[in-house]
Amino acid sequence: MTIELDIAGLGAQGDGIAETGNGPRFVPFALPGERVRLAGNDMPEVVAGTSRDRVAPVCRHFGTCGGCVAQHMGPQLYADWKRGIVMEAF
Repeated sequence: MTIELDIAGLGAQGDGIAETGNGPRFVPFALPGERVRLAGNDMPEVVAGTSRDRVAPVCRHFGTCGGCVAQHMGPQLYADWKRGIVMEAF
């Protein structure tokens, strides 16, 4: 089954969040403002609105090893995401 989702925000684990009729859907490696296509358990494919905050990951293993969740985020989005996590804790 293939679905398309609009990413509205970032979760605490770095996943993009899309609001659906069944509640939030967390999409790995997706950024706010992007529309992604999901097919099964495959990596999401950005089909519209590539985020201006998306940057090329430094590590060639990004997305496959599971060690990093934020290498595709630009510095400002990364800082805002981290600040949001701290603010939510308080």
